[in-house]
Amino acid sequence: MVEWMKASSFMVLLLCLTCSLPLSAKPKDKSRAKKEQVSYKQQEPVMKPVSMFGVGISFTDSVVYMTELQRLDSAWITPSKQFLMDRALYSLQLQYYMEHQGVKNSICTVIFNKSANKTKRQWAKIRKRHEQSPDQRFKIVPLSDFRFQAEEYRPVIMEEGTQ
Repeated sequence: MVEWMKASSFMVLLLCLTCSLPLSAKPKDKSRAKKEQVSYKQQEPVMKPVSMFGVGISFTDSVVYMTELQRLDSAWITPSKQFLMDRALYSLQLQYYMEHQGVKNSICTVIFNKSANKTKRQWAKIRKRHEQSPDQRFKIVPLSDFRFQAEEYRPVIMEEGTQ
């Protein structure tokens, strides 16, 4: 009983310290905050060509679908992080295609890179892994059946009353 009380009092002390840390932190100076706002404005996405492919896995029938390598000329990329904007929409394109083909409950992802060689290496690595798996069947989705369509980038505009 005494050990339990010591442990619980230690946990309460740890919780109190954890909660009080953000309160004791130094406030940011205003000049630094202004610099961060300026850098945020400079991070508007830019349109660049990317190489990409998609992978869809259906866990109900253990089939892995993989698209061929594709080049998308009008993809929106964030300059600072080099991320593809609206990646989820590209994954949804593949998921809708798979559902149209009769594959239900699939999980889809998109792999992309500005460098075609890096994308090709990633494609080969994933293909090799899934082809060698005895528990999964592997299918390539040809370009004639499925192509990614460029998504239109729309910046989010916040109203003055919402934050």
